[in-house]
Amino acid sequence: MDATNRYLGIGTQGPRAEVIDLEQVFAGTPMGDAIVFNIEAHKGTTPFVNVTSDGVALSAGFDGFYRAWDVGTG
Repeated sequence: MDATNRYLGIGTQGPRAEVIDLEQVFAGTPMGDAIVFNIEAHKGTTPFVNVTSDGVALSAGFDGFYRAWDVGTG
């Protein structure tokens, strides 16, 4: 989660990294419609995604790589 507690980074059982806007979820938007960032990040499983206060999604995968993504542009 980022420092504002608005964006939650989610790793998946697959290769994707996602960021969800929790403000939208709490307002009643279905979680699937509140995804603001969804990208194929790694080969295999992506167990870790974090979001920094300046809008960077940091992901780590079991493929041994770490990646940084701009949430707005991918």
